[in-house]
Amino acid sequence: ADGITGLATRSGLASKRGTNRYRYAPTDELLRALVFANVTSPIEESAFLRHLHGRYRIVIGPTEAKREVLSYLFDETDFKKNRERFGQHLVGMGLAQRMSDACTYIVNPMESLA
Repeated sequence: ADGITGLATRSGLASKRGTNRYRYAPTDELLRALVFANVTSPIEESAFLRHLHGRYRIVIGPTEAKREVLSYLFDETDFKKNRERFGQHLVGMGLAQRMSDACTYIVNPMESLA
């Protein structure tokens, strides 16, 4: 388990953010890298999550989780909360904008400089 923890923390897939134990939560650096590498114009959050799942097999929201998690372990509520926290975190980092119609768009702030 120590090898997996080391690999997960060095790659940015696990962190101690908000706790004193490691948990699978992407670091800000990994989130920034994923946005910079994959977003060239504003993209709706669900499309971004589909893209992350298709390209990297990263599961954040309930739609992708339903295909990857065993049905008897799948809890849609947990993955909905996960998606909501993910969106809020990206907004806080300046990598997403929540619109008045409750849609969230992922944005790459570096693209507006090009």
